[in-house]
Amino acid sequence: MAIVKEEICKCCGHKIRTHSHLLTKVLIIGLDKLYKIGGAGKLREMDLTPVQYDNFQKLQYFKLVNNEDGTYFITTLGVNFLKGLVKVPSVVYVRDGKIIYEGDCIGIDDVNIAVEDKDEWKRYLIPEYIYEKKPKQYNLF
Repeated sequence: MAIVKEEICKCCGHKIRTHSHLLTKVLIIGLDKLYKIGGAGKLREMDLTPVQYDNFQKLQYFKLVNNEDGTYFITTLGVNFLKGLVKVPSVVYVRDGKIIYEGDCIGIDDVNIAVEDKDEWKRYLIPEYIYEKKPKQYNLF
């Protein structure tokens, strides 16, 4: 997330920020995990990495998931995106929780994810090695 623009409200002095959010492979892997557990679940049920957990809510900006009382549901658009049937914006700009701009549309094949088996689900299959949790590395210097 990057702050693209920051304005000051003339009435109250409140900072109004515009943020950009990219549709990344981290988000797509998280979406795939939701799909694989049946299309509905809480974040803690999905075995997400810390980065996926922290960014999962951004999928709502792309209309790929809905959140109802802490339970995420994959949308029809989300399923169709994973199957390669539709395209969604590659980037969205958000101000005060509202989408103010959507970038060029991309399909699942445009996202940088390794493809192993095109036959299963007639879509991509994320290699299992991506799901392996790597030990946390600490930089001492």
